[in-house]
Amino acid sequence: MAKVAAPPSLNALLDLSCRVKVVDVGANPLEDVPPYLPMLRNGHATVIGFEPNPEALQRLNAAKGAAELYFPYAVGDGSRRTINFCAAQSMTSLLKPNMELL
Repeated sequence: MAKVAAPPSLNALLDLSCRVKVVDVGANPLEDVPPYLPMLRNGHATVIGFEPNPEALQRLNAAKGAAELYFPYAVGDGSRRTINFCAAQSMTSLLKPNMELL
């Protein structure tokens, strides 16, 4: 079976000579691997993340590299809101859980 070549990076596709700045709102990953991870590992990205869940923020900070910075804030419209921490940590949101759907 022939080996499939990895797709080119975004930096290669766009011929970028600078680092891409990634803003990750709700940085606690829904999946195991964030889509920007290859760019971060190759030194092509800087990540600024926002994660209001204290446990998730602690894990992100414990595993972060030099090009990652995480803040303990939720991003919203500037008004005073209630944040909802759900049992599934990746579902922290300013939106109320839809109990009927759950």
